Amino acid sequence: MTARARTRPAFPGVLEALNLRELATRFAWPMVLLLGISVRAFHVLRSSFPLNDGGLFFVMAGDIQRHAFALPDLTTYNGGEIPFAYPPAALYLIAALDVVLPVSLLTLFRVLPLLGAIATLFAFAALARTLLRSEREALIATAAFGLMPAAFAWMLPGGGLPRGFALALALLATRQAYGLVSTRREPGERLLALQRPVALTTLFAAGTLLCHLETAAFLGITFALVATLRGRGGLARLGSVAILTAAVTAPWWGVVVARHGLEPFLASMDQGGALLDDGRISWPALRYALLHPISTGESELPLLSSVAMAGGLLALLRGRLLLPLWCVSLAVVAMRASPTFGSVPAALLVGLGAGALFDAVARLGEDPRRWTAPAAVLGGCLLLAASNALAADRGPAAALHPLPEADRAAMTWAAANIPPDARFVVVPATGWWVDSPSEWFPAIARRESLATPQGNEWLKGEFAARLELHGRLSQCAEASVACLDEAAGPVAWTHVYVPAHCCQGLKDALRVSGTYTVDYDRSGVLIARRR
Repeated sequence: MTARARTRPAFPGVLEALNLRELATRFAWPMVLLLGISVRAFHVLRSSFPLNDGGLFFVMAGDIQRHAFALPDLTTYNGGEIPFAYPPAALYLIAALDVVLPVSLLTLFRVLPLLGAIATLFAFAALARTLLRSEREALIATAAFGLMPAAFAWMLPGGGLPRGFALALALLATRQAYGLVSTRREPGERLLALQRPVALTTLFAAGTLLCHLETAAFLGITFALVATLRGRGGLARLGSVAILTAAVTAPWWGVVVARHGLEPFLASMDQGGALLDDGRISWPALRYALLHPISTGESELPLLSSVAMAGGLLALLRGRLLLPLWCVSLAVVAMRASPTFGSVPAALLVGLGAGALFDAVARLGEDPRRWTAPAAVLGGCLLLAASNALAADRGPAAALHPLPEADRAAMTWAAANIPPDARFVVVPATGWWVDSPSEWFPAIARRESLATPQGNEWLKGEFAARLELHGRLSQCAEASVACLDEAAGPVAWTHVYVPAHCCQGLKDALRVSGTYTVDYDRSGVLIARRR
């Protein structure tokens, strides 16, 4: 009995010595950030080639180098008729790094998007600590953003190079804007007090615009919401930021307008989303957006989405309108990247909802036995969220697959053996947004691909025409050559490229066709020439 009594205090003494609560507080932020970084690195570092897309930007970076870092008039991508109107900051960055670093441009297109995605994680953490009312809510929100597939799925591909850095800058601009419109000063000191936050907000907003137009539109929606909900002074302050941003970025957009007029920018606006259809409101798209305001990209049980919905209801009950309205506004505008942008308020709502749950559990008291079930639930939720994050590359429609090695070899062969004036139809097996053979073909084979839509959003009407042709060709994956000829229609083309891992029926038909000559047939890739 005496021995047992002597040993009982040992366990509480060990806990007191370890001070687990202090350790958890000290290492919580590093562990949450490391978790988000690890998920992003997991998807990128498994491949030796950029994920999904990036061929357009690969060529544009080379165009910048060939023009001695002056802004080119046109890009040589896919026929050389596309205006070089894309925001160039990220492209100049990677072109310069390619010159000064002993690594290939392709390697940079694999690694830099990862760094941009990591930058968004740190920028989000700073924003969460500003917008949410407790450190616990900000910590949970950052963990959710780190594990939410929608937050990184379109940042990690090669084409995510400008998206990641633009979103990181937009989040920093949002944080500064929130502080700017919340600042209250005496009339005599207002101008001096606001100079620094106005300058920082303008700097981050200009960087966003110089990296990615669609993210700049997301920032504009965010500014409008913040200014409206924070009082009349917010509209004036953020309006001045918008004017200053336009002035700072004028050396870029002014050159583009002088060369091509406003048409490239107007054409690109037509491809930004689905809410407007030929100038009219698309009611089905609006109804879908209102019924599905939160999209987290989870492939299994939508845990984060459910918690975010609960957080949204809680925010409405508490009169905190910014986050719910932010989600709904981004969904209604229906930009192509609205799930990516929507991950920001969605993750903040996860922090709000889960934080309230933690507050309720904390009322159970300090007895460790009462925390067993909540801790088990928390651990299970964390494992499920991590599983969804690691499974973000599952399925043919996922954007985290690299161009197959067999296709890279075939495109390299085409660059060396096919006449430069050849015009190809690249048969798609997936949607255009994840059709990596179609997007990389003009960059590696250096031949024109008639159904590749990327880049043509800067040409009025051309993007829609390419999408239509892409859709018709996708119906021929397992069909005869007659389907191929009918789908291409009056388009003048000389060769067909059928990528690896698809379209076996069409490949068999081309091999025995009397109207095509097979020039390349290796490792599942077939290139045929029309007679």
